[in-house]
Amino acid sequence: MKISVVLKSGLRLFRETMSLNLASVVTVITVLFIYSMFVIIGSSSDSFLKEITKTDSMRVYVKSPTKTSVDDLIKQLQEIEGVRSISYYSQEDAFNYLKGSTANINYLDKIPPELFPAFIEVAVKDDFQEISRLREMERRIMSLSNVDVASYGEKWIQNFSDIRSAVKIFLVVLTMLLTISVGIIIFNTIRLSLFRYREDIKIYNLVGATRTFIEIPYVICSFLEITIAYFISSAVVYLFMLFMNVKLLAPVGLNFIVLPDVFYYLKTYIYLVVISTIASTISVTSFLSKVKSINES
Repeated sequence: MKISVVLKSGLRLFRETMSLNLASVVTVITVLFIYSMFVIIGSSSDSFLKEITKTDSMRVYVKSPTKTSVDDLIKQLQEIEGVRSISYYSQEDAFNYLKGSTANINYLDKIPPELFPAFIEVAVKDDFQEISRLREMERRIMSLSNVDVASYGEKWIQNFSDIRSAVKIFLVVLTMLLTISVGIIIFNTIRLSLFRYREDIKIYNLVGATRTFIEIPYVICSFLEITIAYFISSAVVYLFMLFMNVKLLAPVGLNFIVLPDVFYYLKTYIYLVVISTIASTISVTSFLSKVKSINES
């Protein structure tokens, strides 16, 4: 079987069933547009939440602010894995910091600096900014004798991490729905085309045409449908998101939408081609099985 003959047969089939293919392409474009919008917004949200939950420091409040106790604690902290640098803030430093950041509160001058807690700011290495490693670091720091409280905003980090997990689950479910939707659209489109040419297919079977000779033109047809639909939907989504970034978000100082890279488009395209190939193959195979049983009867 010559490849050129099969390719020409697939292109001819696509042209002859243009009305069915056009409806299928428009439907797939709509589905892909909605899916891509959700994926880009979801991944952008995930990137945004990842940035704002990134914790590069931990605040350690000391029990005894005496110089000897603080020096010993600093030495102990320097031995903990993941610590990048350490900065000590005395009670007076804490008082001046709060006073400088809350200039409109006049009564702070009446509060003695001795009432403010001394603390140590621990800068965390990049490899230790995951919440599991931060918890382990917090546990080790809390075991030190001169530590009163170690804080890194765990509650907020956990809340945002839960939101990120929910977004990822939503995208997985959405991808499953996309798979089912595109598969059904391609399956039904091919099935309608097969019914249109069922008499010809019966004749092919009777004269001994191979199953591959009948299947491949429909696989090519589905490949062309998904390719056209994907490139059109991707172009529309990309231009729409670019317009939002440049014309709507950038003027108000927001850089929220993260446009996907080439790898994302390539990976999604290959995934859709695989779906369309499987759906069209199943559609043709099931139809040919029925035709064979009819011929035999």
